[in-house]
Amino acid sequence: MRICKANKSELLENSRRNKKKLKPRLNHEEHFRIRSAICQDQLILRYGHSAMADATFHMTVALIKMGQIRVPMWSEESERLRFEHRMGFLSTIGDPLHVSYEEFLVRSKIRELTGGDVAVPLQRAVDTFELARSQFEKLVDRPEFTMHTKPVILVCRTNVVVARLLLAGNVRDRRVTYQFMPESPIFPILKLVSDK
Repeated sequence: MRICKANKSELLENSRRNKKKLKPRLNHEEHFRIRSAICQDQLILRYGHSAMADATFHMTVALIKMGQIRVPMWSEESERLRFEHRMGFLSTIGDPLHVSYEEFLVRSKIRELTGGDVAVPLQRAVDTFELARSQFEKLVDRPEFTMHTKPVILVCRTNVVVARLLLAGNVRDRRVTYQFMPESPIFPILKLVSDK
């Protein structure tokens, strides 16, 4: 009988110790779950921003091709000089962020895009704006991201409509302008303006 009582008291003592050890472990696991969810949300946000930049690039290429944006060309080297001037501040950072003009030409495929049909960059812009919007909409229910995502979703929706109108070809007498909202100072909204 004494052995049974000793075993019971030992078991009870062990379970108390295990509960004390388990509580910090559970707290650590919960903290890890919260941190990993926040990191995943930040990755979604960055992926959306990357898609927005890509869509804006394709839209700009289409507007250059349509004659809506004029790029001054004095010589073959003028675009290289402009690029190096715009990206000069990144040269001090180093290789991951600094891209040479040749790398830019290869990665962006700008020559193929400007040499082909205008429908290709317009369709890519539509698809990429839609992709960015879908990424940002994943974060709408997160209070810490709502302030950043709602204005950008509006930019995506507006730019998709403008790109589709340009793709349909019904707005030849209109000019496209870029406008920046105070809530979204990085990515422009495209507006169709009459040429009056």
